[in-house]
Amino acid sequence: MARTEWLSEGGEKLAFTPPEERDNFHCDVAIVGSGYGGAVAAARLAGREEEGGRLSRVWVLERGHEFVPGAFPERFADLIGQARLTWGEPPRVSGRPEGLFDLRLGDDVSALVGNGLGGGSLINAGVLARPLREVFREPWPRDMTLDALEPHFRSAERMLGGGKLPHSPAKLRALEKLATRIDGRQADRRADLAVTFADGATPAGVQQLACIGCGDCFTGCNHGAKNTLPTNYLALARRRGARLFTGITVLSVGGNDTDGWEIDYRFTDRQIARRFGEAPPKLRAKRVILAAGAYGSTGILLRSQRRGLKRISASQLGKRFSTNGDMIAAAYAMPETIHASAREETAPSHDHRGQSGQDDPAGEATELLVGLHAADGLLLRRAFQRAHRRGCVDPLRPQPRSDGVGQRLHAIS
Repeated sequence: MARTEWLSEGGEKLAFTPPEERDNFHCDVAIVGSGYGGAVAAARLAGREEEGGRLSRVWVLERGHEFVPGAFPERFADLIGQARLTWGEPPRVSGRPEGLFDLRLGDDVSALVGNGLGGGSLINAGVLARPLREVFREPWPRDMTLDALEPHFRSAERMLGGGKLPHSPAKLRALEKLATRIDGRQADRRADLAVTFADGATPAGVQQLACIGCGDCFTGCNHGAKNTLPTNYLALARRRGARLFTGITVLSVGGNDTDGWEIDYRFTDRQIARRFGEAPPKLRAKRVILAAGAYGSTGILLRSQRRGLKRISASQLGKRFSTNGDMIAAAYAMPETIHASAREETAPSHDHRGQSGQDDPAGEATELLVGLHAADGLLLRRAFQRAHRRGCVDPLRPQPRSDGVGQRLHAIS
């Protein structure tokens, strides 16, 4: 199976797809979202038998479009055409609703969310890092320990195909030196990456090419080397009979496990939405799995609650959110030129493997690492406003927080 094929079907097909007469359901399982949770669920449930020996009808509903290698942005100028901004409740969207990069703006926390078949796997760094044992302290369930999850970690790592970067670009060398100066340890700190470093096939049979080191993991791999979910779990789900629909924005769900569930949705693309009207027919499913991420699933549940779904506890829904990143590092006046991303003048298809990435050193060696743990949004904004004005990061003094969580700045001389 080559990844140039399409795994998904256009969501507009749903407007012409009535429930099956035998049971008045469109599907047995509707999975909302195609990120890691949704993709794994689809791969595991597709091909299973329902009562009577019939294969389970598994549908995946994805808000964004499907991207194949070659369809992702190649230069900074291309990014604006794939951006959408989402804020407020009910959600308001500006930019391109089906854009790959969904920036969620909030009063205290903002986040960048992947919007496409494969979710965040399309635009993340592909880092495969197991959590530390300390993560599983309370309030985690007592039976959910690192040892109990060990076989599942191994299974996911086999499927996602992790490996360490085989070459050493200047940016990596600089980070390794900085880490050594912080803790004094000489160690291989390279994380396992969901990237293919040798031509071959994924466990789902999708042919991949070796990484060329172009640095476009965050904007979408056009070379076919990054092990995104469409190359493994989603490809496996489709091969087992799941149907993947794109361009479907789920708004709310209603119903119960006895009588089934109804899914209220809209078409993501404005032109398609105008063509079919504001309220397409609801989908009926025996079971629903919400896997639309911390923002998406929570929003669906909140709207479902307001529309009469009683089986949701209002006391915790939408509360106790946490971001998945707790440090921002900035460095300037490095002893050598360190590029944060691929150069604009370099062709995206250029093979960077084996290159040192070094340029002639310029300026004095002055390095600064800024660690903002549980950072106050106002402090963060001030820091980078000043950095932008001055062309570097200003050595700010730590400011106390009312909740007792402080920030530390480490000046590395």
